[in-house]
Amino acid sequence: TNYAHSMAFLFGHSPTELKLTDSVGAFIADCCTILEMEDHIVAASTSIRGQPPKGGLIVNLQAACLEVSVTALKWPSFRDAGDVQIVNHIWDSPGELKVPIRQLKERIVGACIQKLNSSSERIRKLCKDGLDIAVAQELLEKTKLQESFRPILADVAQISRINLNQMNHLHRLLDILPDQF
Repeated sequence: TNYAHSMAFLFGHSPTELKLTDSVGAFIADCCTILEMEDHIVAASTSIRGQPPKGGLIVNLQAACLEVSVTALKWPSFRDAGDVQIVNHIWDSPGELKVPIRQLKERIVGACIQKLNSSSERIRKLCKDGLDIAVAQELLEKTKLQESFRPILADVAQISRINLNQMNHLHRLLDILPDQF
């Protein structure tokens, strides 16, 4: 997580000096992949000195990955990259795949929407910041918003499946995105 915090610091404090390279793009994509994975999968594939990670470590890792991803959205080299192709590692098979940076931005926005439901206040704040940036940069597509609301609204439609966590998630999404509808 120290490396992630350092990268986020560099994105935020030396935007003109730091250039978007394949390795930086791949690092951002890897952060996004970690955010998209379920907690138990991250925990199962991670070990520290041969021991499974503690719960707080997964939250810290996700927060660090979110910090990198959200700060990258503000970083001019990433924000203004246009049609650049970046390296995206395929974690479950050997090799790499080049994907458009637009696709990575969409993944970051999707991760912010998904993790907005986190129990960690720090993660929720980073997600809110990321979604505010996405709204300002017009990165939110209507289809992405519909995808994010569909599972929540499906649960809300059935009274027996409603819980406080889902209602809070819906509240946070609607709070951030009032002008999108």
